[in-house]
Amino acid sequence: MVSAGSSLSVLVSTMSGELSFEGCNFFRQRFVMSLLSGRPIIVRNIRASEEAPGIKEFEAKLISLLENVSNGSKFFINRTGTEVRFQPGSLVGGKLSFDCGTDRCISYFLEALVMLAPFCKLPLNVKLLGVTNKNDQLSVDAIRATWLPIFNKFVINDENLCIKINARGFFPSGGGSVTFTAPIVKTLRPSQREQQGKVRRIRGLAYVSKASPTIANRMIESAKHMLRDYIADVYITVDTRKGDAAGRYGTL
Repeated sequence: MVSAGSSLSVLVSTMSGELSFEGCNFFRQRFVMSLLSGRPIIVRNIRASEEAPGIKEFEAKLISLLENVSNGSKFFINRTGTEVRFQPGSLVGGKLSFDCGTDRCISYFLEALVMLAPFCKLPLNVKLLGVTNKNDQLSVDAIRATWLPIFNKFVINDENLCIKINARGFFPSGGGSVTFTAPIVKTLRPSQREQQGKVRRIRGLAYVSKASPTIANRMIESAKHMLRDYIADVYITVDTRKGDAAGRYGTL
């Protein structure tokens, strides 16, 4: 038993090669790494001491998404939902449309697909429906701005590599749509970064949906007023959405 707290305990079964975990921490990472390595896992005591024990709806949707992008993967969930056993299959990829619900931002599911995309047998083309922006969660814009430059350092063929926001959807109504495409990656390019570097420029995005674009311009001016005391090279773009591309209701 290797333990770093009750939620991080790990038990390796030498008979079946099954890894055992406890708690709901690192839920996505555990199943994604199991799928990549081919090692079966079991997660026990998922919110067992809470008033509403077991997996949440967004975690059940993540399980469904992993089943859709793979072949032969099997999930076994007990009656209370506090224990999930996973037998990984093979990554396939392909084209599909998936409803992420409104409990969590689309980025929650997108992060899992980002880790799996380079190792799929078929090019990945996934349309995710749900919430693109929520105050207390990582937005799809942040995933697109931070992940794509890092991903390009490891892949040789970056053609058709894209995260496109078709429509913005805000919590709690949703209505957002994001298309994620990734090519087949046969080999990964080794990359080594030893120096942290300095901040040379700042780029940002101000978005409004079903609202006047002047509101976005006011936000940009306020942000520039604060950031230019730190660095001079500041550029913030505007994303204005109307109609169906603005989700079920507008906000900023």
